[in-house]
Amino acid sequence: MKIFARYLVWLRQHFNYFGLLFALVFFCLSLTPSLLPRVWLLQGLVSGVSVAVGYGLGFLASLIVRKLVRKEPKKLTKARAWQGLVVAGVLFIFFFSYLSFNWQQETRRLVGTAPADGFHLLGVILTTLLIALLLTLIFRLVRLTFLFLKKQLLRFISPALAYTIAAVLVSFLVIFVVNGVLFENFVKVANQAFSVNNDTTTPGVEQPTTPFVSGSKDSLISWDSLGLKGRDFVSRTTPLPELEKFNNTKPLQPIRLYAGIESADSAQGRADLVIKEIERTHAMDRKVLLVVTSTGSGWVNNNPVSSLEYMYNGDTATVATQYSFLPSWLSFLVDADKAKEAGRAMINSVYEVWSKLPKESRPKLLVYGESLGSFGSESAFSGIADMQSRTDGILLVGPVFSNQLHREFTADREQGSLERLPVYDSGAAVRFAAEPTDLDHPMTTWTNPRIVYLQHATDPIVWWSGRLLFRKPDWLKEPRGTDVLPNMTWYPVVTFAQVSVDLMFSTGYPGHGHAYGSKATDVWAKIVPPANWTTEKTSQLKKIIGEEQ
Repeated sequence: MKIFARYLVWLRQHFNYFGLLFALVFFCLSLTPSLLPRVWLLQGLVSGVSVAVGYGLGFLASLIVRKLVRKEPKKLTKARAWQGLVVAGVLFIFFFSYLSFNWQQETRRLVGTAPADGFHLLGVILTTLLIALLLTLIFRLVRLTFLFLKKQLLRFISPALAYTIAAVLVSFLVIFVVNGVLFENFVKVANQAFSVNNDTTTPGVEQPTTPFVSGSKDSLISWDSLGLKGRDFVSRTTPLPELEKFNNTKPLQPIRLYAGIESADSAQGRADLVIKEIERTHAMDRKVLLVVTSTGSGWVNNNPVSSLEYMYNGDTATVATQYSFLPSWLSFLVDADKAKEAGRAMINSVYEVWSKLPKESRPKLLVYGESLGSFGSESAFSGIADMQSRTDGILLVGPVFSNQLHREFTADREQGSLERLPVYDSGAAVRFAAEPTDLDHPMTTWTNPRIVYLQHATDPIVWWSGRLLFRKPDWLKEPRGTDVLPNMTWYPVVTFAQVSVDLMFSTGYPGHGHAYGSKATDVWAKIVPPANWTTEKTSQLKKIIGEEQ
């Protein structure tokens, strides 16, 4: 009992009661399920941030209570309250930790990944303590700075004015340090680090010999300027023997054209280079011309490109450019404008050339974008009419919160349809799907050209938004997706932190999260099927694409 009493005295001396109470509540809520499983380190990060935020809110609440209720509670009441908080805290921490472990195991089962080990809970608690203590120390440093400034100002002005000015100064200081120093330097360091990675080449990847790809000796774009992801992209052109084996007829050599960041100084400059490559390779003579807006690092998903190469027996051309060095989840947060600029430059440049050709001889013009690339691709269009008049089909996978048209279509969805699978204008032109079979609904006429948004219920890239901080989204008011636990519930701040962390490893769960596998094969078969194409060929091709991943 003496140890317990001393512990209570120490707590009362160093911490705020309401702060700890709110921190306990936020900790328990942070352990509730999210979209994807979290390893102990990431769960500890979510919980640590939640605890610190909870403590800060509780501390502010205590200040308000003291202003409104000036009468101090009795010493015995205080003592009982602290004793109750400690006992309840221990019980709730153990109870919610147990629930959290079971929720994590069930979430892992739903997305087909290995169960967590026994170290998970210990790792979560230790990481939570470290993160929470660090953030609480920072919070106290900010508070001490505020008190120091207020004290100095009180020598010259009234208390109310001193309080206001001190609060404003500290707010500007925090914003400057977080945004102007920490964030900007973090992005600068990340750019430098990933730009070094951009200069490397994946083992086994060699400069192509065919003149039909960028980076070859015949190309106007040098091999070295393509960057890591560009070199990967052009080197993965589907081999002719594989095409012939699938189609039982002699194929054409697929065309893949790409300009990296180092290929030209601007998005338009890179687009202009690709247009010259289109002219050099006679890409406009192919049956299909696919324009791709890459993800932040310049990555182009090979699956949708390879699918079209198989479907059209190599009679295809695919073009793309790079606009960033950063990985997808980071470029998603900081490189949105670059994606928009790149998408508009490439799509508009290609359309300008394509639209001047006779209708009967020009290729099918398709547009593809994944993740931030979907935002870049979508940015080139003003609406459905523009999409349909300037393309022969569009596939956008894992759209981000910045996608304006996606937001508009979702907001204007038909009454009764879900936010995660909205029905817009009876599905006449644009349709949404988590699985290819979703495209068969509604049972109405689907006009050409067709537009598809492919989005998983578990994809945090799709569902993350700043609005999650203080507003419950419709997708958490509706029945959950089949791979989302029904227990997932929205809580202010906490759910935002959970989904934000889900972003970082959203591609690690094939068929779930931000990993769409070979589903593009099914979708292309719905949007632009070749002559005499069958569902059996789609199934056969999906197996091939799956083996190539």
